[in-house]
Amino acid sequence: AALLRAERITHLLSTPSALATVDPTGLADLELVLVGGEACPPELVRRWAGGRTMRNAYGPTETTCSVTLTDPIAPQQKVTIGSLMRGVSAIVLDHRLRPLPPGAVGELYLATAGVARGYHQRPALTGSRFVANPFGKPGTRLFRTGDRVRWTGERTLEFLGRTDAQVKIRGFRIELGEINAALHRHDDVTFATTVVHQNPVGDPVLVSYIMLRPAAATTPGTLKTAVAQFLPDYMIPASIMVLDEVPLTPTKKLDRGALPAPEFGSSPAPRREPATAAERMVADVFARILGVHPVGADDSFFDLGGDSLSATRVIAAINTEQGTTLGVRDLFDTPTVTALARVVTESDHRDDGDRAARPRVRAVTVQGRVPLSPSQQFIDRTITTPALFNIPFTVRVIGELDTDALQLAAADVLARHRSLRTVFPDSPTGPHQHVLPVSDAVPDLTPVKIPARDAGEPIARLLQTGFDVREQPPLRAQLFELTPREHILACVIHHIAADGWSLALLARDLVTAYTARAAGAAPEWGPTEAVYSQYSVWRRELLGTETDPESLVSRQIDYWTTELAELPGALSLPTDRPRPRRWTYGGGRESLQIDGRTHRALLTLAHHHHASLFTALRSAVAMLLARLSGDHDITIGTPVAGRGDPALEDVVGMFVNTIVLRTRLDPDMSFTEIIDQSREVELRALAQSEVQFERLVEVLD
Repeated sequence: AALLRAERITHLLSTPSALATVDPTGLADLELVLVGGEACPPELVRRWAGGRTMRNAYGPTETTCSVTLTDPIAPQQKVTIGSLMRGVSAIVLDHRLRPLPPGAVGELYLATAGVARGYHQRPALTGSRFVANPFGKPGTRLFRTGDRVRWTGERTLEFLGRTDAQVKIRGFRIELGEINAALHRHDDVTFATTVVHQNPVGDPVLVSYIMLRPAAATTPGTLKTAVAQFLPDYMIPASIMVLDEVPLTPTKKLDRGALPAPEFGSSPAPRREPATAAERMVADVFARILGVHPVGADDSFFDLGGDSLSATRVIAAINTEQGTTLGVRDLFDTPTVTALARVVTESDHRDDGDRAARPRVRAVTVQGRVPLSPSQQFIDRTITTPALFNIPFTVRVIGELDTDALQLAAADVLARHRSLRTVFPDSPTGPHQHVLPVSDAVPDLTPVKIPARDAGEPIARLLQTGFDVREQPPLRAQLFELTPREHILACVIHHIAADGWSLALLARDLVTAYTARAAGAAPEWGPTEAVYSQYSVWRRELLGTETDPESLVSRQIDYWTTELAELPGALSLPTDRPRPRRWTYGGGRESLQIDGRTHRALLTLAHHHHASLFTALRSAVAMLLARLSGDHDITIGTPVAGRGDPALEDVVGMFVNTIVLRTRLDPDMSFTEIIDQSREVELRALAQSEVQFERLVEVLD
């Protein structure tokens, strides 16, 4: 700063890291500040843009010079990398190399006369970064920058970080730039960067390096408290190091290798390992269901990525293994491993004879004819046109395909999952399940040779034809050979035999069986822990009869009768077309994207209230519907998996149910108050989710 004042410098070109070390006060002669070479944080713009022109330039070394430049930036303006300079073309592609529209995030590819020929004596790296340009003239090339960007509505580019800047800590993908942005929100912070280090016990942890304004009273401890308002727990740095000066390379960029070693003495203790048998059991269940390893004693279910769906699986697993009678509320109220383990060991949550734990599915004995399960009994087996209950999908296979192995693998999958070869005939005592031999149900996968241009019609016909599941197997498939190295496997399953969860199981088991058969062996898997017929009997026994006022089904019907009393009719929404008088069976899907910052904010808000991201999103939808309709009694339906015993997690079948979430909104309620109410509504509903939704409609209609 002293040199700039003494020499009365009017134009300054600097990297953001170097500029962050300079005090901007007293530089009246400085007319233009141009930054480049690194991402420019908004805080730097707020410090430097007032009273002078400030611009941001962007250009990788591989393009020789800058390729984008912003217009003059205002202090509170969002920082972009500007628009393309003359002679530069750019395209934003997704991971499949497809061009993206404005607003969509992808990787930036550049074409300019200044693109280098490659990296000296590094052919592999050159080949991965300097690629053929399929959108330009023959022989032209693109440079793959590795930068994540998106086009704005003003045809400028917004820089969102590096494709390789995401790190993984405790199973979570973390964008380091999000942490830096949260640190920069503090008025005393003039510079911030975050890296990954190993703590003294060898765990990867986040370490942030900051510079503070002169005489600032902020400490690493107070800064951690401040950023905790904007970041979930797993993104809060384990250590914050205060720098006297920013280490720079000769080109004035941040020298990460020269950053001092982090100090962990004042940081929280390293992860505490589960100490008791109950803690180890809970940690193991968290790890198994959430797919996060390792899990410490103080780790929270929500911070590990838990949601309402995984919560029901966690509780089901613990109850089955421990003979307890916990509910989802117990997990939401005590989400850490230690706290939940303490609840597990309390006598009130164990089978004491008065409050019996649920029987296990695999202990059920099936005798005689098996009726339809409650999940199946409301599906109309007679409807074949239109095909309302078809679940269609196709799989495109590129490369060599062993069709004989595929045929054998299909038979293996049907042998493992009886639902796929079950028909549902009528009888004097009502419809029942009848399991066919594999040979009577396995589809013929002899390849049908057909040109790709002609394949659409027969595939559509296969997928759109209905089933009469009273006598036809609920699975239909055909293999189409477009070329010797390209096939399409078209498959459709009736909903009475499978749900959305089942599709992942089918894909996994088909790949396992095909891999084994292609190698000349049978798949090495044991039988599933339970079969669907056991579930059908188990669930009916669990619900009991409606003539018994103490049965589970009677108690849950009583709950829903009270919960849904005086439910208003259809919302008066400002739709652009009238509601049809007759059910057309038509439907659609509307997609939207939530940007990363909003996603982080919702996660943080939800976690602070011991709620899930689903709860926060549903609260927002309820607020929107209330504002649009003027009605403050909002009811939203949502599916639940219905697999209340861990033994059912590997079973293909129809388990899904629907629960009703009713939220009464007061115009004066804050969003956090709505989240709290929504959380309570969901916990009550999940505890009453065994009675089938369609039966409730009959009772309450």
